[in-house]
Amino acid sequence: MSTSEAIQIPDSRVLDGGRQYLLPSRNSGIFIVKRDSGIMGVACSTKIYLNGKSIADLDTSEKVVLNLPVGEYIVSAEPNGVCGGGLTEVKFNVKDNSQSVFRYGTSGNGSPSIYPTAF
Repeated sequence: MSTSEAIQIPDSRVLDGGRQYLLPSRNSGIFIVKRDSGIMGVACSTKIYLNGKSIADLDTSEKVVLNLPVGEYIVSAEPNGVCGGGLTEVKFNVKDNSQSVFRYGTSGNGSPSIYPTAF
């Protein structure tokens, strides 16, 4: 799923750890996490974390867009509810006026993963 096709979650579904990043700020970059479409894991939402703080709950075909200050981060994702899989993480750096896009998906064997994407 392309970033432009993913549906932006409403601000009301951005959790406490992400609310401070909703508005653009100086010395920041755009951070996007999107969740794949499809039937794998459709029964559960996915909790997205930034440096260990929950920032959003994503359903399939959704994305969250935040404005992060320049710096180093770890983005994590974990299925909620009865869905299998566990926590998956990746480290990244935000540079001024940059865009960091990540994709979360579940493989055919049920293993979740989050990784950078250009799409």
